Amino acid sequence: MNKIKVQKTIDSFFPVKRKKSIITSNEGGTNNSSDSVTSTCVEELEAADNDTKKRKIDDSVGVGTALDEVSTVNGVAINEDAGTLKETTNMEEVVAGNKDTNMAEVSTLKETIGVAATTYPYAEEIKSLMHAEWYEHLKDELRKSYFQKMYLKIKEERKTKVIYPPARLVFNAFLKTPLSNIKVVIVGQDPYHQKGQAMGLCFSVPVGIKIPPSLKNMLKEIKQTSNHGDLISWAEQGVFLLNTSLTVEENKPASHKNYGWETFTDKVINIINEKKEKIIFMLWGNFAIKKCSKIDTKKHFILKAGHPSPLSVRHFANCDHFNKCNEILKRHGMAPIKWELPQ
Repeated sequence: MNKIKVQKTIDSFFPVKRKKSIITSNEGGTNNSSDSVTSTCVEELEAADNDTKKRKIDDSVGVGTALDEVSTVNGVAINEDAGTLKETTNMEEVVAGNKDTNMAEVSTLKETIGVAATTYPYAEEIKSLMHAEWYEHLKDELRKSYFQKMYLKIKEERKTKVIYPPARLVFNAFLKTPLSNIKVVIVGQDPYHQKGQAMGLCFSVPVGIKIPPSLKNMLKEIKQTSNHGDLISWAEQGVFLLNTSLTVEENKPASHKNYGWETFTDKVINIINEKKEKIIFMLWGNFAIKKCSKIDTKKHFILKAGHPSPLSVRHFANCDHFNKCNEILKRHGMAPIKWELPQ
């Protein structure tokens, strides 16, 4: 074989200059790890400068194909020659700069990196935050595209904005009240939007936090003067305290209204409607009434009144819902709710 041709062939596989292919990923709020999705680069490891090193070519030496080998581990691209592990979410640019890679390899890499964009185990994260019963009924909903985008968007926003409640409490209602325990459903709108208030249960605030006006009016209705507004005791007795939206930005009420939570909570209410019987829905205000308009009244009980907010309390006061609820429970052989909060 002609040595000049051999030399040119080898040089084509061992470029002289060092190159880098830079990939920038910004998925607009999509987050693939608990901390961040970072910009990544795939580096080519190349031979030393041909001008400083002489090559000895033997006519008997065959010329093979030299390619940087790229493999993946859990959807993350690895440049094995460089010994580096790098994440990427950009399918179109991952092979930029690697001119020797054939189209079949490019296609394989694109497929692999496409998977990398969805490898963050958000469903497993949610599973740890809610009761197993709820997860079994909601796991298919959690994996739908709208929910994935919403959840990862909120996770990304938490890096630069204050979002309530804290991530660990978003599904608190689903943790404290398993589906099998539900006797009563109270529907709110979105979480409290001020510091320290929201705890994943509608209307409820942690011990030590000033009781909000709406909750004060609720406590007046049960004729209790409480030193706190923590409604966990209700949740543990089977009162499902569901907000229509499960998150909100600080000082921006209803800021997550159109994120997708309403679709999710519609599914939750539908599950209760279909899987349960003799559930008492305590609906306060037009919003809650409309939200639960598809409840089967042949199977369940509906109690309607105005919202306990000071703006509409005249339509809530003296509705006697708490006593009426317990009367229904006792009439059907179920233990009444102890509405008075433990002090």
